[in-house]
Amino acid sequence: KEEMHLLLGDLYLQDGNFSSALEQYELLTKEELQNRCFYNKTLCFYETGKVQELADISSSFGTRQDLSSEQKNSIRYLCASGLFEHLCSSEEQDSSLLARAEELFEGCKGTSFESISFYPLGRIAELQNKKTEAASYYEAAAQSQIEKAPDLLFQAAMLRSETNPELAIATFEKIISL
Repeated sequence: KEEMHLLLGDLYLQDGNFSSALEQYELLTKEELQNRCFYNKTLCFYETGKVQELADISSSFGTRQDLSSEQKNSIRYLCASGLFEHLCSSEEQDSSLLARAEELFEGCKGTSFESISFYPLGRIAELQNKKTEAASYYEAAAQSQIEKAPDLLFQAAMLRSETNPELAIATFEKIISL
């Protein structure tokens, strides 16, 4: 019966029905089956906005032996994104969640998720009033997100105008050349 819940959960996941998939995965009690669906369950938590579950997973997934390094990188990014998205939509800024999201995005360096982590890292640095660091992340994001480059460079230039006017001018000149 539990194997059927696993298969049904996987089918719901393939169909994009993350809530139903999660319901099926939650019915699993056998450790072996729970391990087999851990990655998929994490994806469901992300897609359904389960922030507390992502926060819990973010502190324990790294020690799991049953995950490939690419799965661990993906889970790291999903957890970081879920926490970051929650912070962006929330009126209050939970400093512990902010720090955890930053740590997870920093852990994406050197992975296939590095370039898409630059913008959130820039925004987090900006929220922490680290203007120089935020500007550098926005500029790095502009290099990998060509269609958003002018906006990202503008954010970098505005932050730099408060800390380093010469570098701000150079950044504004990059925008003009685009």
